Amino acid sequence: MAAKTSLWNKLLFFFNSILAFFLLLSYALPYVFPSAFPFLSVLSLTLPVLIVINAFFLFYWIVKLHRYFLLSFFVLALGYKYLNALYQNNAHKPKDVGVHVMSFNARLFNHYGWIKEGNVQKQIQEFIANEAADIIAVQEFHKDYLYLFDAYSYQYVQTGNGKMGQAIFTNFPILNQGNIGFTKTANGAIFTDILIKNDTIRFYNIHLESLRINPKEEIFTQEKSQKLLNRMGVGFTNQQLQSEQVKLHSQNSPYPNILSGDFNNTQFSYVYKNIRNNYKDAFEEAGKGIGTTYDFKLIPLRIDFILYDSSLPLHSFETHSESFSDHKPISARFELN
Repeated sequence: MAAKTSLWNKLLFFFNSILAFFLLLSYALPYVFPSAFPFLSVLSLTLPVLIVINAFFLFYWIVKLHRYFLLSFFVLALGYKYLNALYQNNAHKPKDVGVHVMSFNARLFNHYGWIKEGNVQKQIQEFIANEAADIIAVQEFHKDYLYLFDAYSYQYVQTGNGKMGQAIFTNFPILNQGNIGFTKTANGAIFTDILIKNDTIRFYNIHLESLRINPKEEIFTQEKSQKLLNRMGVGFTNQQLQSEQVKLHSQNSPYPNILSGDFNNTQFSYVYKNIRNNYKDAFEEAGKGIGTTYDFKLIPLRIDFILYDSSLPLHSFETHSESFSDHKPISARFELN
């Protein structure tokens, strides 16, 4: 019996070692150009799961009083900053304080009926009215639903030659606006210079290249996996180029910046690290829990962000529970003069 137990422990530790290696490898991915190793970038999406699995192994070996626990302990300890980016336990603060900004991928306001239950457009309209955000960035905007934002005096809608694109709505005056054009894609980034009382901020709405993953499909079957990886490889490479454009543009801003939007990648990715640069992440500073904004099977993904200049005093952050889309709305409040 002891021999069987020993063999089982060795086999389990073998798998533990493989998963610990993948976790270590994923720690390095934010520093590696996706264009150089596009397939490896997939690991950045699975990092939360790798952390949980290694934490399970750590607990298991501790209970067994076995020295094998040291492997997962050291791997998790090396990635402490990634644990901090995954989970936050900041205290909730009262609402109705400061300037309220929101970012939401509306998925075309359910224009094609992906969600079968209820009147989604009506629910979104009520949500917008109840939240009464001062500035809203909408990704996957559809012009047919412009009426949902009638309460806002100023708007910048960028849809190219069609009906779909991005938009920013606010009741503060827009002094300037512009578009950061991404090539060969419907995705893009727009910005507005907004006058808030006596200060001007530059507010970005960013929507990076989609990886075109459908979480409802069994995508990891043998016949589909290669096509999926090829698509994701192209997506990661395009995201890298787009993130460089956004980073360069924001660095040349004459005002403090707030960058919001759907990055279609996680906080553990190269593109997030590249855009974030010296900005603060509102979730890390004032969020609570894991902050999942996009549910992909069993993998909690935070791919929607609000980043901000450190000169702007953040009051609070919220990941909303409402499900009007495949993304959850997020919002932050800033105590601006």
